[in-house]
Amino acid sequence: MTLDELLADLDGEVLRTWGGTWSNGNGAAGAPAALAVPANGHERCLLITLHGRRFAVPSHAVQAVSELPPVSAVPFSPPWLRGVARAAGGVVAVVDLARLLATEAAPLSPEETAREILLVVKASDADLDAGLAVRGIARLVSLAGAAGRIPATGEVDAVAGLVPDPAGADLPPIAVLDVDRLLRGIRKELDA
Repeated sequence: MTLDELLADLDGEVLRTWGGTWSNGNGAAGAPAALAVPANGHERCLLITLHGRRFAVPSHAVQAVSELPPVSAVPFSPPWLRGVARAAGGVVAVVDLARLLATEAAPLSPEETAREILLVVKASDADLDAGLAVRGIARLVSLAGAAGRIPATGEVDAVAGLVPDPAGADLPPIAVLDVDRLLRGIRKELDA
């Protein structure tokens, strides 16, 4: 079950408990469905902070969220590959997302020193998956529309675009991760 499906189930339970109707975006009301993009045109994302930059991981790509389980190291692997672990009913490669995306070494923020979380993500064609080790999730947010401005040259290649922070226009934009591109880049580096 994906995070979007779980969130839709939760929305449905809230509606059944407290009353009201659910709009599927086409004007029809009824029980909630598993939607990649909610009816209001916003996309649900998990907001994480890595080296002082905020990234959004689209919830439709997230298969599971848990505390980081024990990881078995893989000899001669890149520094960002922690190893493999059992998660989400199988074995996944565990990628240290902060190390993979780091463009410069910066001290960790208090959010980043929190206990580690594993986000098991899957490509849209379900061909690739991986576990992303992150040091805390800031919050679940709804971001308006699709990712906007494409990052400048030299910024992280796995970023689909930047969107304004829903908490305020005075805050720096949020980088939306392209999970498909991220997973394909990981596969390409490991195959090389």
